Amino acid sequence: MQENLTFGHVAELWKEAKRNVVKQSTFCAYALIVQSHLLPAFDKSTVISEREAQQFVFDKLAAGLSRKSVHDIVAVLKSIVKFGGKHSLFPASQWDIAYPTES
Repeated sequence: MQENLTFGHVAELWKEAKRNVVKQSTFCAYALIVQSHLLPAFDKSTVISEREAQQFVFDKLAAGLSRKSVHDIVAVLKSIVKFGGKHSLFPASQWDIAYPTES
């Protein structure tokens, strides 16, 4: 089995895999999410726990992002982690992320 890579490395491989299978606008949206939100939080990580993913959600919501924006960011995060697991590059995790109810 190959040694686990950092999240940042797996994210780059994932983006390259997505480049030719999604529309250019979708690819650009994915790249922006990775660069703006995911790499600052997880770039050097070799594993992401459910607790870390949940805290990431709370932090993004506290920073003023909408639930939909955070949900979209987490969807990209999960896709990258799933890709890493599928290719034995990064430990795949099944997280049960809670989104607080809006008041």
